[in-house]
Amino acid sequence: MNQASPADQLRKILLVDDDPIGRKLLGVCLAEAGYQVSVASSAHEALDAVRREVPDVLVSDVILGDLDGFALCRSIREDPGLQSLPLVLVSAHFHEAEDRRLARAVGASALAERTPDCQAELAAIEEALGGKKVPGSRVNPAEVPRLYAERLAGQMAHLLGKAHDAEARYRALFENAKDAISVTTPEGIVIEANDAWERILQRPREGIVGHHIRDFCPPEQAEANLETYRRNATHTDGAATVPLLRSDGEIRQVQISTTAVETGGQTMMLNIGRDVTDSLESGRKLEASELKYRTLIESIPDIVWTARSDGTLSFVSNNVERICGVGVAEALETSLGFWLGRVHPEDLAAVRAGLRKLREGTDPVDIESRWQRPDGKWVSLLARARASVRDGKRVVDGLVSDVTERRTLEEQMRQAQKMEAIGQLTGGVAHDFNNILAAILINAQLLAADLGEQDPRREEAAEIEIATERAITLTRQLLAFSRRQILAPAKLSLPGVVDGLEKMLRRLIGEDIDFSVIHAAEPATVLADPGQVEQVILNLAVNARDAMPQGGKLTIETSNVDLDEEYALGHLPVVPGPYVMLAVSDTGCGMDEETKKHIFEPFFTTKEKGRGTGLGLSTCYGIVKQSQGYIWVYSEPGLGTTFRIYFPRVDGAGEAASPKRPIGELQGRETVLVIEDEEPVRIAVQRVLERFGYRVLVSADAEQAASIVRSHGQAIDVILSDVVVPGSNGPSLVRELTGSPSRAKVVFMSGYTDHAVLRNGALQKGTNFIQKPFAPHALVAKIREALDSPGEAGASQ
Repeated sequence: MNQASPADQLRKILLVDDDPIGRKLLGVCLAEAGYQVSVASSAHEALDAVRREVPDVLVSDVILGDLDGFALCRSIREDPGLQSLPLVLVSAHFHEAEDRRLARAVGASALAERTPDCQAELAAIEEALGGKKVPGSRVNPAEVPRLYAERLAGQMAHLLGKAHDAEARYRALFENAKDAISVTTPEGIVIEANDAWERILQRPREGIVGHHIRDFCPPEQAEANLETYRRNATHTDGAATVPLLRSDGEIRQVQISTTAVETGGQTMMLNIGRDVTDSLESGRKLEASELKYRTLIESIPDIVWTARSDGTLSFVSNNVERICGVGVAEALETSLGFWLGRVHPEDLAAVRAGLRKLREGTDPVDIESRWQRPDGKWVSLLARARASVRDGKRVVDGLVSDVTERRTLEEQMRQAQKMEAIGQLTGGVAHDFNNILAAILINAQLLAADLGEQDPRREEAAEIEIATERAITLTRQLLAFSRRQILAPAKLSLPGVVDGLEKMLRRLIGEDIDFSVIHAAEPATVLADPGQVEQVILNLAVNARDAMPQGGKLTIETSNVDLDEEYALGHLPVVPGPYVMLAVSDTGCGMDEETKKHIFEPFFTTKEKGRGTGLGLSTCYGIVKQSQGYIWVYSEPGLGTTFRIYFPRVDGAGEAASPKRPIGELQGRETVLVIEDEEPVRIAVQRVLERFGYRVLVSADAEQAASIVRSHGQAIDVILSDVVVPGSNGPSLVRELTGSPSRAKVVFMSGYTDHAVLRNGALQKGTNFIQKPFAPHALVAKIREALDSPGEAGASQ
């Protein structure tokens, strides 16, 4: 059946027919085609109706009870206000050429023959609504009455001659209708039913006619169906969908329209039904599919969206409020300019380029940008979109993912990798530099000792020593940052360390800064080098002081915390577990994001020239990392800064510092084997030891050292070995040497921590170690300590 075009969806038709059955059948067809139908049962009723409200088209049967259709057309055309109203006549009998000629003469737009499927009537209506002009009549207006009388008389004679065919025509229309048509009594007895009812109920005609409608109802639905029937019977035109029982037991859903009609002085019910089981099932499936789709859409953490060609949204999922801070209703009302106006200026060009690709092609496009929510918060968004054409219109479908956390983690990883790379570089430089400084420091101090008190060169030697000490401090800071300095970890109470520094800190930061300390009540014990932890606290306090030149507040806090999986996921590379937190907060000038990215890099400083080396915070970073801890900074411009450090928590209380064993005279006569590949260092060490009375044997590599041990054997009292030895390494070489007959003690020396004598940069218990560069007295004291310590030879390895 033809359908009305989209433009005709609300077109109004006035249907004029005095036959209730014919009026009902054609009205159903017109309604299904998308027209809004009103009815009139006579020509005079139709004239009154069109004068009250002009329809889009009038459709009339030719044979009416008062005026016929031709006369109705003439009456309408005589009204100046109805000259342009499309008029369509329909008839089962008036359809010959002379009839069409007469129809044109009286002003009808078309004359259509009645058909069972209403196709001819619909075609004529669409033609009339399309504005197609009716061919002009060649009939003299004066001849119209004559022609009208002749055609009407001829058709009446024709109808009378074929009256016996009327029942056949009605029966053909009745039987050939696609819809199920039946006539019932008001009580529900079936009088007539067509073939369509037989197909729906799967029953022969005799199994339908004469039966009550309850016979076709499921038992549990019989009363409800009868109530629906009675209700529809009392209305002019009622409709409902009811379940009917087929002969095979299957239940079908049938939509039935019921109209009360008067025929032969009796009231009958005209029922027109249609099996809608399949369409209802399709509708249910569609609803289930839509529900599944909606559930899927809402379960996706991303924003699902569809946009029109102008950039406005036609659909957006609820996640837009969580991610963008914009409600669904508001998002659907906003223009493309709203979204572009909140894109970070640095990302706007890339976003516009992506939009151009979507306008010009159909390939998938990824667009990432930073976007500012209405609450001021910035989020990183990744939009994946693709353009397509649907119903002749270009649309864009896409997803928007919140990648803020992912980008933050990636930035943290990049920062950690950068810091690791800088650490490797600075650690290597510091290691090589330490060997040079060792030789300079030893020789400078030896030179100063040889010069008399009044010797002017003594002051120059002192300057060399001072410069060397400054260089040593610098290299130690670099080693701290690169996590390659030597640590002597011990169990210590972090609150106790802070309390021990409190007096010094108050003098350090000055009276214009309000200083407070907050400790948790429970023990807070960590495994760390006390001196290095003190260095961290002092560096952070100095940094806070410098950020508050006009005064402010400094707070140091310690507490036990448990970092969970969620925290660890957002703070790579944190390992979940128990920690002791050290927080240092100030109310100073704060830092922006760019400054925070570089704050732990060596030599980076925001202070004016001459007020800092840029190594204070990098030293803190290295000490914390080497102590298996983590350090984070939280700061905003004008809102101060907080450094939070997390040291792994250990059980037990902090250990008291063990007193150093008294060392006797530094002079000695023992034999020392020095294994050092750097000649300047080897020579300087030999001079120091010999000056203090020791007999010194020197070796530059493993092979030479082995040869000396074989030659001197038990005469060697102590082995002083660099950790890195050509042809071997210090610990392995010493194990070989002391494995042979030897009573020698062992002292290691190095300016680097990447070796086996150290575990993660910490001294193994019982190891005698001295870090380069060292002063002459420090070297001799360490040798004397090893010689005077109890234990078997080689035990100190």
